[in-house]
Amino acid sequence: KTSLAILQEEKFDELKYASEKLLKIFKKTRNYLLDNINLYEDILSINGLGQLMKKELSSELSFIGRMDWILDIHDNWKVLEINGETPAGICEAVYVEEIILKECDIDEGFERINKDLKRKIISQGKRLVESYDVDNPTIAFVALTYYEDWVNTNALYRIFKETSDYSCIYGNIEDLVIEGEKVYLYGTEVDIIFRYYPLDWFIKEDNANLKNLINLVNDKVFFLNPINTIIMQSKSFFSIIYALIERDFYTVEELGFIKKYIPFTTFDFNELKSNEFLIKPILGREGKLRLVMIWRKFLMRI
Repeated sequence: KTSLAILQEEKFDELKYASEKLLKIFKKTRNYLLDNINLYEDILSINGLGQLMKKELSSELSFIGRMDWILDIHDNWKVLEINGETPAGICEAVYVEEIILKECDIDEGFERINKDLKRKIISQGKRLVESYDVDNPTIAFVALTYYEDWVNTNALYRIFKETSDYSCIYGNIEDLVIEGEKVYLYGTEVDIIFRYYPLDWFIKEDNANLKNLINLVNDKVFFLNPINTIIMQSKSFFSIIYALIERDFYTVEELGFIKKYIPFTTFDFNELKSNEFLIKPILGREGKLRLVMIWRKFLMRI
């Protein structure tokens, strides 16, 4: 028998409140990094993309961002990372959940966490589309055919097809064709592209079409997921936040939220005061340098 995972309303409300507060801190940090992008390109591993970000028309942090949260053994929320480039879980949160709910008897007093997700996705999508000022745009939802990428991209495509007036097309990102200053997918000209595909891969691509696409972005064609999203996705983002603390970059209130919800993160293992930590790669998705985060006995519970 299928059973439900139930989160107490108090914990859920705290999660929403903390997310909203942290997003404001992330935006403040993002703006600082954008203003100084030439200094931070290397450590963020976004070499070659800084100038492109300066042409960004939208100030939004992302189209769809996913924060990964845990409850530690002391029942405290901690955020592990934020992903706005290729956010997994869209299909599960919308369509799989609807299937599972049909198998479950929901008692009165319980509410679906994702009940408004479709509406919020469309609302944010429309905000971004309108910022690009394109009349009657055609949106291409594209990804590689790796199953996770494919199903999540298809889920977004379905949501837009079901609940928006935009012309939409869906397919393999490697099937995009550039002719002059126009981009086509299966013979259809597209104006806006949602890519379930990391931005930094474009400049390393062997596929000439994808490599050339970057030259047209924010001019002849637009990405639905903003380019600057890659800043927050960098594994060095949290360590930069902790480094900026030393420069008194944040207010007292912001500092309190950072230390409460973001594990201490550093580039230098000599700063660690515990032997319990997680190491992540930086300077590239398979980077050689390492980033360390102190966990203080954090155990994943959800």
